[in-house]
Amino acid sequence: MIYIVGKPGLAARLRRISSGQAYAEMPLSRTTHLVSTVRLLTHDEPSISASAKWLTLSVDTRMDKQVRGGWYEYGLHRAEDGLRIASKKIVLLEDVIDGAVDIHQI
Repeated sequence: MIYIVGKPGLAARLRRISSGQAYAEMPLSRTTHLVSTVRLLTHDEPSISASAKWLTLSVDTRMDKQVRGGWYEYGLHRAEDGLRIASKKIVLLEDVIDGAVDIHQI
């Protein structure tokens, strides 16, 4: 499980990825993301619940191709200038994970 608390933790993780200190993914694999079946679940102003299915394909010269899938669960909040993500849960479709999962693959 990857759990990053708040913007400071996420910002620190992104800095490590950008700086090359995320050694598990150097060189970065080529990854493509497909997001589909976006659904509005509840609409109780100003909060909105939504979900979406996702699929990623990662190609790394050191390993074989990796395909991962699952769904996102979003808690959205309406602000004056648009919607803001209040929460996001990432659920993997796999019961058993073969290998490591990096933040790029979800």
